Amino acid sequence: MIQVRSSWWVTTRWGCAQASTSLTAAAAGWLLSGLTASPLINATLPVLLLLPVLLPLPLAVSVGYGLQWLSLLLLLAIALKLVSGVFWVLVAMLLLSVGRQLSRLPLEEHFLQQYPIPRKTLNIGTELGQIAGNFLAGFLFPLGQATLQFLQALVLLLPIAPTIRKAQHHARSVPQPRVSFSGRSLMQGLLFGALFALLPLWVRQVAAGQCLDFGLALTVYGIGRILMTWLPAVPIWLPYVGLASILGLLPTLPGWLAIAGFLPLGILAARADFSLVDRLTGPSESDRWQQFLRFGALGGVLGSLSIGSLAQVLGLTRSLPLLAIAFVLTGLYFSYSQPRSPRPNH
Repeated sequence: MIQVRSSWWVTTRWGCAQASTSLTAAAAGWLLSGLTASPLINATLPVLLLLPVLLPLPLAVSVGYGLQWLSLLLLLAIALKLVSGVFWVLVAMLLLSVGRQLSRLPLEEHFLQQYPIPRKTLNIGTELGQIAGNFLAGFLFPLGQATLQFLQALVLLLPIAPTIRKAQHHARSVPQPRVSFSGRSLMQGLLFGALFALLPLWVRQVAAGQCLDFGLALTVYGIGRILMTWLPAVPIWLPYVGLASILGLLPTLPGWLAIAGFLPLGILAARADFSLVDRLTGPSESDRWQQFLRFGALGGVLGSLSIGSLAQVLGLTRSLPLLAIAFVLTGLYFSYSQPRSPRPNH
């Protein structure tokens, strides 16, 4: 019984930290979309979130945790109109992403080594925390605008505070993974980076939605990713064609139906991720996921900048059909250039 309670408490603390990050990212994305209508500037925000993953940053838990607090305090000052300007929102998000990159791996290792919990349990805490953070981003905004969102994000960081100093020694023991280049992961990251880079701006300007709609769309998408577990094995091209079909339908759907469309979007996106990882080369599943995440992040940076530039020239509504076509072409390419037989489905 004590072990079960310990596992639950550790997973909850870790999930709260993940909820803080996803809440902050969603709230800052919505805040930025209200400050500027430029697609290129809005697409810069996810670039800043992904960029530290690609940099050889040292692992420093205390510094990383401090940067996350500094980021939230700066965003809170922007929400209270003590500081103004798009520039400071982008600075705050860079601080957040760097801080998370400095501290995430050592904290993971600390929880896994000091408490009797499997990595799968910690991963569940991550997924549920991200869903909770996205939901809070939409739910809290109507109650207190951005101020309440960032205050709640600060509160959600508190449960891991007692762990920060204890986890510092794990920063020296975390292995730095070496991964080989993966063009397929790069393509996948490019697609999904482009898909979500302008979502806040699209909800605000094209769909005439509110922050609640934006938060719920992200929440439903996250639930869909979890539900992927029950999706049967399908040909690798099918999720991409399905994603393209949904993207084509979303602009035509009213309010709640459009939000509901993010459920199959999440299911198909997760299926596409797992199917691709199954076909990557690597000695272990962990190595293949590291390969996928590293070059997926690089693709996400390129995809965000590409869709931002494209929408800056063509407009938001014209860029979405082009993205749908890119999904179809990618699915067909993956289908006709499989390097080897896939591993058993997850």
